[in-house]
Amino acid sequence: MRRDPLDVPRAGPAGGREPLEIVAPGRPLPHMLHALCRYLESASADWERREAELRRSEAFLAQAQRLTRTGSLWWKPSTGEIAWSDGNYRLMGYPVGITPTVEMAMERCHPDDLPRVQETLAAAVRDGAGAEFEHRLLMPDGSVKHVRVVFQSVGTPGDPEFIGAATDITEWKRAEEGLRRSEAYLAEAQRLSSTGNFGWSAGGGRHVWSDETFRIFGLDRSAPVTRRAILERVHPEELDTVRELIARAEEGQDVDQEFRLLLPDGETRHVHVVAHGVRDRDGRLEVVGAIRDVTGERRSEEALGGLRSELARVAGVAGLGALAASIAHEVGQPLSGVVTSASTCLRMLAREPADVEGARRTARRAIRDADRAAGVIAGVRALLAGRPPAAEPVDLNAATREVAALSRGELQRGRAALRLELAGDLPPVAGDRVQLQQVVSNLLRNAVEAMGGVEDRPRQVVVRTALGEDGSVCLSVKDSGVGFEPGEAGRLFDAFYTTKPDGMGIGLAVSRSIVESHGGRLRAAPNDGPGATFAFSLPPFPGTAG
Repeated sequence: MRRDPLDVPRAGPAGGREPLEIVAPGRPLPHMLHALCRYLESASADWERREAELRRSEAFLAQAQRLTRTGSLWWKPSTGEIAWSDGNYRLMGYPVGITPTVEMAMERCHPDDLPRVQETLAAAVRDGAGAEFEHRLLMPDGSVKHVRVVFQSVGTPGDPEFIGAATDITEWKRAEEGLRRSEAYLAEAQRLSSTGNFGWSAGGGRHVWSDETFRIFGLDRSAPVTRRAILERVHPEELDTVRELIARAEEGQDVDQEFRLLLPDGETRHVHVVAHGVRDRDGRLEVVGAIRDVTGERRSEEALGGLRSELARVAGVAGLGALAASIAHEVGQPLSGVVTSASTCLRMLAREPADVEGARRTARRAIRDADRAAGVIAGVRALLAGRPPAAEPVDLNAATREVAALSRGELQRGRAALRLELAGDLPPVAGDRVQLQQVVSNLLRNAVEAMGGVEDRPRQVVVRTALGEDGSVCLSVKDSGVGFEPGEAGRLFDAFYTTKPDGMGIGLAVSRSIVESHGGRLRAAPNDGPGATFAFSLPPFPGTAG
């Protein structure tokens, strides 16, 4: 059917327009005018709807650009034409609506970045290709923005046009710099404190180590971390301990342990590890922890322990020397008087006639000086006996643990292993905590020295506490040393008696004096096997015995 030139489209079901016959043969003019009015009304409503949708889309786009700090742009290098979105005006710091130019964009570019940006744009124009780069903007107020620019070519190869977007990434850059700074601070703190962190998936999966952890283990940063590589660095004597540590950690138990590493160059390092398990989102166990190099501390403890031992030896010698000098000084004068009086008495009796009365008076002076010397000796004995110990409740288990911690360096020097078997629910004992710790320390030192020449068996010291049948609190120290002959048991606690070449015979004598002053008893017995056991018992604090 031929259609009249005045036929116009009308809205169809799909939003398009179908032909609408307004002028048709035989149709009255009013009907045609009425149809035309209805069409114009429909077309106007459709145009308004489309315009509203366009405005809404533009508003959404503008809001999206504002929220993401992004602006869009169009550039045709051959004509120099540029179009910016409102977001790009805000990003560049120019009023919306002014005609943008390349020069305006370059004016905002940071002077240090300008050559690189110009070279990148020139290459894009020459090659007709897109580009992606970051640079800085130097704003009029002196502030600096970091931006990322992405654009692509939509023109012909000989006459390129570009569309793209620029995003303000200043906050992201600041966060990235803050993260880098935090990581640098953490790495420096780990280096200064000799502490590294680590993590691994239970079952021997992926390992993650900090740089300081690599340094502690003496492994190259690029080397893969495996359980085999870790165990190869562990001291042979500590392998069972570390394997047990790993097993406990992978069972979800907390770990707090010290052990030694043996590096390929023969260096021994002491490390302290703490770790615990955490579950990821999928429920898999991850072990995370920290490792600290405590070699310097242990060496300092060993050196301090050596100095303490030497100081104790020197102090003992000095004390004996001072005691001897005091006795010589205090006793020497009255003894000299006794000798003088005796000589005078003899001369008086040798006279003719004998001066009996003078000799009697001189003899009395000799007796007085002798009594004075006896008083000096009694004073020295009272000094050695000391004052009665303070009667305060003492937790013998806790006191023993403190002594064990302080004796760690001495035990390591003597290559001796210490095992504590401390009974629970022990009542406190009555006495002076420091003096009782001195006894335990003396017994530990005696045990280590007794094992000094042992090479054919482990050097082991076992300290036990227990409640005696009579309600007393007992502590024993058992060693695997050379022991002693049964006939020597009665003399071991005598002052100056010793079975050691370098011993002074003071420690056990002092220990017995302290124990007895606390109302207890110190005894020694040879073991069924090698070594000996020294033990003492003390009464419980009044009112605490079960």
